[in-house]
Amino acid sequence: MCDVLKPTAPARTAAKASAPFGPPGLPRETLSGEVLVRLAAFEAQGAQLSERIREADVRNEWRRLARLVHPDRNPGLDGTRFASLQSSYVSLVQSLREISSPRRQAA
Repeated sequence: MCDVLKPTAPARTAAKASAPFGPPGLPRETLSGEVLVRLAAFEAQGAQLSERIREADVRNEWRRLARLVHPDRNPGLDGTRFASLQSSYVSLVQSLREISSPRRQAA
């Protein structure tokens, strides 16, 4: 007798590829000048972000870029570019968290 192959399960497809998980993000046009400056500094480091800014997307870009410029992964590089990338990432994320967190008004 020969072995009979079991039929494979149908491939799962994403419900909507364009609908990201998590919060929808902040449109660029709603960001203040200070946040836009920090966003531009992060993008000047090589980050590629969409029109709607989500913290998860910023973190993913940070990780991608950090792998490219981290001195432990690339022994020929000094740490200046990595330090610059890290400071621009931290300042952008802090600004985004300040915007997205609900502000409590003093009673």
